Amino acid sequence: MKIRLLQKCAKTIYKSAIKGEYQEALQSVNRFSPGQQRKIFTEFNNKAVQTLGVDQGSSLIMNVAAYRGLQKGLKDIGGTEKIVQDISESITKDLRQSIEQAAQKTISELPQSTWGWVKFGAKNTWIDFKQSTKKAANWLKAKFPTKTSTAKTTEVKTTPKPASKAIKVSENIPEDLKPIFANLQGKTGQEFINTSYENTVKYMKLKGVAPKNIAITSTDGLTVTGGYDPIQNTIEFSEGFLSKLPPKEQLKLISHELTHCKQFSTMLRTEGIGVEAYARAIAENSVNSAINDSFTDIMFKMRYQKAVENGKGEEFIQKAIDNQAKSMIPKIKKNFADVLKMPKIPANSPEGKKAFEYLEAQRNYEGLNIIGLGGDAYKNNPLEVEAYGFGDKMADLFEQYTK
Repeated sequence: MKIRLLQKCAKTIYKSAIKGEYQEALQSVNRFSPGQQRKIFTEFNNKAVQTLGVDQGSSLIMNVAAYRGLQKGLKDIGGTEKIVQDISESITKDLRQSIEQAAQKTISELPQSTWGWVKFGAKNTWIDFKQSTKKAANWLKAKFPTKTSTAKTTEVKTTPKPASKAIKVSENIPEDLKPIFANLQGKTGQEFINTSYENTVKYMKLKGVAPKNIAITSTDGLTVTGGYDPIQNTIEFSEGFLSKLPPKEQLKLISHELTHCKQFSTMLRTEGIGVEAYARAIAENSVNSAINDSFTDIMFKMRYQKAVENGKGEEFIQKAIDNQAKSMIPKIKKNFADVLKMPKIPANSPEGKKAFEYLEAQRNYEGLNIIGLGGDAYKNNPLEVEAYGFGDKMADLFEQYTK
């Protein structure tokens, strides 16, 4: 297929898609073979990201892919995993070009929000990144290796410090953290994760509350992903959490997600909240996000729009919230059985008042989008502010201890 024709078809799809004319966009490629269609959509993905930026470009790609899936069948186009993979590849290509150009300039001019250092190692990576152009270039090579590179992502084994050398301990480190950090000396990989998780659970007094361990459940997309599930009471990460992150960042994320665990378990134990109110807050957020988020189930949106046309939009929303909350309650009772047996927290106590703040923050929660980006509403949500604060603090103290 000639490159000029490919680009012309991709441009046609793009023009129709930005107008919301998805049927017209897809009609222009139906006459091509599946192999040619894949090339056209790859070119379209690249154009969408490069023209509109990461957030809006990805939103447009997902809307076209969702409509195409409805018309053609998700299985025929590779399923949702293939869609996300295509987006990741397009964004990675665009980011590589943009960062390489920006690295030629003063590093402090790079706009932080563009690259999506949002949830995993964002703050410290950014501080390190701004130290010098040379460091930025080295980071670039490690993050985006060229096709000819033979470098492999492997677990880095660090050599423990000789016993004869005294470890310099900062006076800023609390006494109860020093033995925890000492126990992590020389450990890497799975051993470091297991030990730091167990020790942090004890330090935060979450025994019987926190999940028994961290699960690695998926492959990486554009970034390392994962988090805490307030319905299943689990902490899960993609495989890069183990293979790509240094110990300091692993400890930061462990502390971050355990903070979320503490927040949600506190809500469940507080008088006046309990399981029903807890489930409803999550359901309210889920339904409102589904209506407003361009990445979610297009069929749900279509049913909502139909209800609005019939003057029953609010009724549709409330029914959806009721159904979701009802389905969550048995799962919450099962997965938080030990938490629900613990003493109740008085609603008027400082901890109880904080729990009601958490509940409101959950209702208004705006999470990361499908490609791992988050806006100001995400970063300024009280649940995330507290989790980032504690995670950053633990990582900084650990770094001080190991210097």
